Amino acid sequence: MEFKKKWGNSWRMSGFNVTFTAKVNSVDLPEKTLRLHTNDVVAPMNMSFQCQDPDPFATRNPKEYDMSVSLIGLQVQWSGSESKVPSVGEAETCSLFMTVPILSGLFITLIFAIIMWWALSNIMSITTIDQFDDPKGKTITVPQTSE
Repeated sequence: MEFKKKWGNSWRMSGFNVTFTAKVNSVDLPEKTLRLHTNDVVAPMNMSFQCQDPDPFATRNPKEYDMSVSLIGLQVQWSGSESKVPSVGEAETCSLFMTVPILSGLFITLIFAIIMWWALSNIMSITTIDQFDDPKGKTITVPQTSE
């Protein structure tokens, strides 16, 4: 596995080598080593990267071999050159911040806010008819009786 320190205070795993042998039609193929790449494994220093279902690691040049590997339940941490005892720290998860339920909720809230703004602006624009009001004339009184 190859780890690289990124700018600031984080690290990334760029990929790893896979050595394998294969048998095709009862013919043994020679041992082959391929480089598998990814850009998704990133975490702050002194923290590990953890993901239940990460994107697969794949070859960048599939002309000779097209291979991808999925590592379910992946958790890795780069100890760095300054660390003497490797230990797994707190995990940085790969889950997205903007998931489909969150985006759906924000979209519905936006639609509701637009409808409320439209309704309140219409209610505030209601005016009463005052052309028949005569301040010098007789006022309208409504008798109240209790029975």
